[in-house]
This record gives sequence, structure tokens and C-alpha cells, in this order.
Amino acid sequence: MKRLVAIMVVLFSIINLLESKPICAKENGKEYSEITDEVYRYLALLGVDEKSNIYISQPFNYNNLKNEETNLVFVFVDEECIGELVFSGDISSFFQEQCKLITAFYERGEGIAIIANGKAVEIQTGTGSYVLWGNKVSQEYQSLEETALKPIRLSELKLKDNTDYLSMESESNYLGVPFIANATSPDTNKGLCWLASCLSMVNYRLGNTGYTVLGLYNYLKVLYPPSQYGYPTGTVEFFLRAFDVFFFTAIHYDYGLTFSVTKNMINSNRPVIAVINNADSSSVHAVVVDGYSLYSSTGLNYFYYYRLMDPNCSSYVYVSVPSTGINLTYNAGYTIYTLWTSSYTFLYEDY
Repeated sequence: MKRLVAIMVVLFSIINLLESKPICAKENGKEYSEITDEVYRYLALLGVDEKSNIYISQPFNYNNLKNEETNLVFVFVDEECIGELVFSGDISSFFQEQCKLITAFYERGEGIAIIANGKAVEIQTGTGSYVLWGNKVSQEYQSLEETALKPIRLSELKLKDNTDYLSMESESNYLGVPFIANATSPDTNKGLCWLASCLSMVNYRLGNTGYTVLGLYNYLKVLYPPSQYGYPTGTVEFFLRAFDVFFFTAIHYDYGLTFSVTKNMINSNRPVIAVINNADSSSVHAVVVDGYSLYSSTGLNYFYYYRLMDPNCSSYVYVSVPSTGINLTYNAGYTIYTLWTSSYTFLYEDY
């Protein structure tokens, strides 16, 4: 009897692998082993022991704002969801959003579909839709094929370079800036991610200042009347004015920073605001680079990552850095930011 059960388990695993492998290769152009390596690398950043019972779901494929094919994989330890890996080609990000909700869907065997509305990534079920991250936009329910989660044990999938990621030589530093949620201007109906990022950095230095994003927005209107200065927006002038409210002198760079410069900023206790655009600048966003990680799998092949405080999320986001040059590629799920156009940080390190 035990032998029969063992054979059935092996057959079930093989069926799962045969069903899942073509999905990734066909829809994303990547070998399944590459995705497996990527999951392990992100889990190493989180300190998850690769000997744990780690599972990944089948990839969910959808089109983002720019009609780019995007895949999302849910990651589980035992039967609990711990995050989501989003990837389009080589541009990937790891989120840790709505994990309890995903776990509940899995436990109930409820079918789900993933949809991006241009400003958010949502889960659609037979009973409604739920925001994973971003700003929900009212939209009609779409008829999508909903599929139950089918986790596959990660250790059963082949690694590309067969590396023990937790034992690699590594270096990292995370500052722990606080989360400040995005808000919308009541005057322009535009997002205030720029101001949320400023407030996150200020609260990091001063502790909780008691300001909300809209409270600070309204105070800026008192100091700088819209009739004379216009409504507060993410211009260089208003970025610097927001810091000045708290008597901080900020420095502005009208370009992105290299990995080496960003690393030095972080190590001198200066988080960095990155203003990022997607390819045609139809979407502009501001995030705080809160930390970095780098490590090598062979002594020659290095991997680089940033940790972001994204005002559209409730937990840190980890993003892969494709090179040490001026590059911050952030796959936000609903669009891909590839242009780091300007930066802000404190003029002096904390002392």
C-alpha cells in the first residue's frame, strides 16, 4: 500500500511538471529553471531557507498597461503564500501583498484570474475583484478564465546553475524607511506618490511627524498659494519645498544614479527618491530606494537588487537591477518602469 501511494505521488508530481513547464516557456520565453533560480534568489534576500517546503503556482499570464505580456507566480512556504514574483522577459519584481487573501483562495480551491487596469494589479474571482497592489480604478467585471492555484514544489524543478543561494558571498543594507500610502490630489486628481516618498524619508529621519500626505499637501498650498505657484505637483521646486517644511536641505540630481552611488548613499544613511518613467513616459512614478543587495553565485556572476518603498504597496518591493549603470527597472505589474529620470536625497548624512 505504501509503495502504491509513493508511486501515485511521483506520478502526480510528474503530471504537474509536464503541465506547468510549457506554460512558462511558451508565454515568457524563459526556461523553467531560470524562473526557479529567480525565485530562490529573491527568497535568499528574504532569508527564507531553501530547504523549506517552497512551492510556486502555475504562471498567470495577462497584458499590462502597454499591452506587454506579463506573468505572475505566487510563492508559498508550506501552504501559506509569502509573495508574488512578477516578470516580463528579464525584468522582474518580488511583492509581498495580500498574502492572507491568496492563502485563503488556495485553501478553498477558488478559481482566480489576474488583470491589470493601468494603475493596479487585481485578482478576479467569481465573487468579485480584489486589489493586489496599486490604485483601484472602477471597471466593469470582465469575463476571464479563472483557474485554481496549483502549487508545484520548487525543489522538484531544475535549477539553471545549481547554486545554494543562501551560502553565497553577499552584501546588503536596508534602512527601513516607513510606509506612506499614496493619495490623490483633490485639485488635479493626480497621484501624490512624490509627496508620499518625501514624507517617508522625512519620517525616517524624524520619526512620525504627524503629517498625512494630504495634510502636507494642504500645508504646502498655505505656504505657496496656488494662485501664485500653482497646485503642488512633482516638480523639482515642490519636491525641495516639501523637504524644506521640515528644515531639511535636499539635493536633486536630474538623472538616475549608478548602483555604486546609490549603495554609497544608503551606506551613509541617505535613502534615495527615484522618479521613474515607463518607456513612453505615459506613466511617471516616485519610489524610495531603501536598500540594496548584491551577491555572487560563482565568484564572477553577480546579481544586484534594490529594495523599494512604493507608495502603492503596503510592504517592501524587491527589484532586480540589470546592470550597475544608471538603471532601475521596476516591473510594477501594471506597467514597467525603465527610465530613472531624476533623484532626490538628503544633502548630509545623519549624525
